[in-house]
Amino acid sequence: MDIEKVKKEMTDYRDLIGGSLLDSSDIEICETKEELAEIIDKHNDHLEGVLNDTQSALSRFKIKLGLSEF
Repeated sequence: MDIEKVKKEMTDYRDLIGGSLLDSSDIEICETKEELAEIIDKHNDHLEGVLNDTQSALSRFKIKLGLSEF
């Protein structure tokens, strides 16, 4: 896929929670596919962090309710 088509696809992309890629404003100024891949990698890292935070909060809630032994 040529770089301009990749940029268009990335600009239009929405993840499962409706968010666009982080740093999507930088997509147009990227000159290489490697730079574009970095934007996707950064978004992936962000999603992993959100998931980790969400799971930790849920675990704390379960402990707060006294349900951790079940």
